[in-house]
Formats: sequence, C-alpha cells, structure tokens
Amino acid sequence: MEAIRALVVAKRSARSVKIKTLNQIRHLSYTAPDQLRERLKGVSRQQLAGRAAALRPSAREGADPVLMATKTALRILGRRVLALDEEKARIDALLSELVTQTAPELLRLHGVGIDTAATLLVTAGDNPGRLRSEAAWAHLCGTAPIPASPGTVTRYRHGRGGDRQANCALRGIVITRLRNDPRTQAYMTRRLAEGRPRARGDQDPQALRRPGGLPPPAPALRHPLILAAGATSPASASRRVRLPRVDRHRHPSRLCAAIAGRLTFDAHITGTGAGSGRLRTAQARRQSARTG
Repeated sequence: MEAIRALVVAKRSARSVKIKTLNQIRHLSYTAPDQLRERLKGVSRQQLAGRAAALRPSAREGADPVLMATKTALRILGRRVLALDEEKARIDALLSELVTQTAPELLRLHGVGIDTAATLLVTAGDNPGRLRSEAAWAHLCGTAPIPASPGTVTRYRHGRGGDRQANCALRGIVITRLRNDPRTQAYMTRRLAEGRPRARGDQDPQALRRPGGLPPPAPALRHPLILAAGATSPASASRRVRLPRVDRHRHPSRLCAAIAGRLTFDAHITGTGAGSGRLRTAQARRQSARTG
C-alpha cells in the first residue's frame, strides 16, 4: 500500500503541474505578437504542448526581442509538459503492475480502473482500523447518509466528511456503471419507482450553483434597477430609485452593494447622481471661464 500511495502522490503532482503549465502556454499565446498568436490560434489542448515545444527562437541581429523571449518561454513550457507526460506514463506502468498484484478482484469490477482502484487501496491502507463493516467504509468515504431529521419528518443528508479522494473515485465508478451497466441501471430505476427523489441538480446542473435550489430567473428580466424604474430607455429612466435601507453594522457587504448599485444607476443610466452632478458643475465652470 505504501508503494501505491507514493506513486499516487507523484501522479497527482504531475497532473496538477501539467494543467498549470498548459494554462500558462495558452495565456502566453494570447498575449504573444501577432504572427506567433496566429500560429497557436485554435490549436487543441492535446497538440498545444507539442506545437510550443517545436518553436525555434531566433537570436540573430535585428530580431524582435519580445518575439524571441515569448518563443523561448513557450518552448520551455512545452518541453516541460512533454516531460510530465513521460513521467505519468512511467507511473501508470508501475501503478498498473502494483494494483494488479495487490487487488486483482477489484479490477474485475465493472467501472473500476487503475486510478480509482489505487485511490481506494490507499484510503483502505491508511485506515486499517476503520474497516469493520460496509457502514464504516461508507462513513470513511463520505458516502453514508447522515440523519438530519428535525423531529417531525425523517430525512437524511449527504456526508461532507470522509476521504474526498475516495469519494471522488466512487462517484466516477457510479457514473460509469450508470451509463452501461444493466444491474446499476435497474437498481436506480427500482429506487426511483419506490419514491426515492432524484438528487437535486440532475435535471438542471446549474441548480446546484443557486442558493437553495431556486428556479432560474426568467430570460426576459433585465437589471433590477431598470425594472424598478419602469424604464425602457435611458431617456425614460429619469426618476431616482430608492433602495431599501440596510443596517450597515449588521450587513456591511449588502450596504456596499446597495451603494454601488445606486451610484451605477445614477451615473450611467439617469445621469442624476452626485458624481455626475459634480462633473456637470465642473464642466460648466470651465465653459464659463473660457467664454468670459
């Protein structure tokens, strides 16, 4: 288990550095000179590192120093990504051999691969005293339902603790089995027929991003300040909108948002805010000084 854990740590580090390096290559290509930006425009993520590593900076006299420095940086970053790919390939070969020797039965399960099996083995090896039953394993992975009944109804919530890497591995296994495993699909159909609700966000993935799972806003809605004023154009939005009073001691962030909204509405829509008034006064004074 210790050998698998060491290789898993190295692979996670290589994956993280590769993602960061690819993002740096992409951002440098956005700000590169025109001729270099056009060469890297539209290149897929799989081919980006190879294209960057193949660049040849020129150091001859009269060459653009910005172009030469950008090519050099992209070449170094591209070669770094290719070296990380080689490291990951060697780690995958070692991991495959170790996991196959340690738990061949685990790899025979549908939806379980080398990475997910290695993650689960590391979690089990780090906590041998907690593997007393399936319930203990579920709590260790953060998949056991937690009682959250207020007293009048019986309900449960998802566990937020446990090993999150193992939780992620189990989630990947379940998603794979739900796609092409008849037994898992039949189990889900049976549980839904028994009245088990779908997880919030299955139908609308963006529901998880909204507080409390509120319904999405209507597409025709515009800025709330414009709606409150009943304005359809900047010329008709002439009256001031009175925002609700907020206790600045209890809700300082809401107060700042209200002030920012009022200033934005007054200055950019109605042109009657304090800032725009001072601006018009200063302009009038300068105009009168010129004519006088």
